[in-house]
Amino acid sequence: MEDFLREAYSIETLSQELNNPESDFFFLYQDNRLVGYLKLNVGQAQTEQGVAENTLEIQRIYVRPSEKRQGFGTVLMDFAMQYAKESGYDSVWLGVWEHNDAAQAFYKGHGFVRVGEHVYWTGNQADTDHILLKRI
Repeated sequence: MEDFLREAYSIETLSQELNNPESDFFFLYQDNRLVGYLKLNVGQAQTEQGVAENTLEIQRIYVRPSEKRQGFGTVLMDFAMQYAKESGYDSVWLGVWEHNDAAQAFYKGHGFVRVGEHVYWTGNQADTDHILLKRI
């Protein structure tokens, strides 16, 4: 896990992501304190191709642990849906770890439905994400 985190969130990797024209980052602040952020992907930046036609991916929707259950996740989700709608996309999709029940409940509560799954590697361990989709 440490190797995965070191690579996935290295300065080099994050710099490439920030400079990718098909990815957008949005940061949520309250009282000048970062409480969460969102990463949206389109086109070839999406981590899985062919989930749906004319779709946008929410790759990351993170809220500080100390700020959870205060509505910040919903603010980020509502922003992502509005952004997708205004940008002309027909749907939004995301992947969620099969054992992350809290996140799955959050996404289901926001109208996402499971349409598939994919396997990804965390170091030497294979993990499964459920692919969830919401039509706009």
